Amino acid sequence: MRMETRTPLISRSDGNTYHLYLFSGPDPWHAKSGGIAAGRAASSYFYTSEQLGVDHGAVTVVFRTIDLDERGVEEAMRDAADQMAAILSSGCCLAHELYYDRGHLSVLRHK
Repeated sequence: MRMETRTPLISRSDGNTYHLYLFSGPDPWHAKSGGIAAGRAASSYFYTSEQLGVDHGAVTVVFRTIDLDERGVEEAMRDAADQMAAILSSGCCLAHELYYDRGHLSVLRHK
């Protein structure tokens, strides 16, 4: 399920214990001032994990998009999904907000 048809079809599952899918994005990321933050985009993923007892988990991933074209942003979104799937597969929960920068997924730190 996607919020908009422009959202790429991205999903990951082991077919049994977890299911992860992209719900929306990429969308502009807004700074604390309310303006759009340059070089950033955000996507929302939903997941379930029988192993973790999560029926409906939500994760926002903020992507550093400087030097990425549209295809590069989609590749980053797919790579982030792969990394989140590995976390779920290992039996660990996902943080509610993550940051993706040049192949590295980490917990988003607010300044």
